[in-house]
Parts: sequence; structure tokens; C-alpha cells
Amino acid sequence: SSGRSHRPFGIKARRVHHLLSDGEWKCFLRFEGDPKVVDICEQYPMDRMETYRAARKLGVKHPKTLDGTPYVMTIDFLIKRATPKGTQ
Repeated sequence: SSGRSHRPFGIKARRVHHLLSDGEWKCFLRFEGDPKVVDICEQYPMDRMETYRAARKLGVKHPKTLDGTPYVMTIDFLIKRATPKGTQ
């Protein structure tokens, strides 16, 4: 990483988004321009215990804080899209 970040104001979500790389910036622009996308959430937190169990099942160490608490892992984007059946 070259340490570049972006903080654009999102038209769809009506808030400032915190993007951590040029790659996230490019993805954000595609999502923002897609008429079916109704909401964009970046750095979305995953359930801590689910990621901990998945790591154990795969035989890898889950990152932990100094006191042993598993870190909250995030996904880069959670996108909500309009579909004929509603928002997904």
C-alpha cells in the first residue's frame, strides 16, 4: 500500500465514505454509478465469533488484541441493491 486514502461524499448514502486505497476508490466509483445500488457501506464489520470459528476451522490463527480478544474483521464493501424482490 502506498498509504493513499480517499474521503468522498457519497450521493447514494448521503455521507462521507472512508476509503483506504485507490482500489477501494475505483470500486466505490463503480458502485456509486450503478443505478441498482441503493447503499454502500465500507469497512463493514463481520461477526467476531463467526470469523474466530472460521479461522479455527481452517487451522489459522485469528488476530487478537494484547489481552487475547479476537479483533473485529471487516469486509471492504457491503452493497445493497434494488431488485424486483426488494432491497438485497
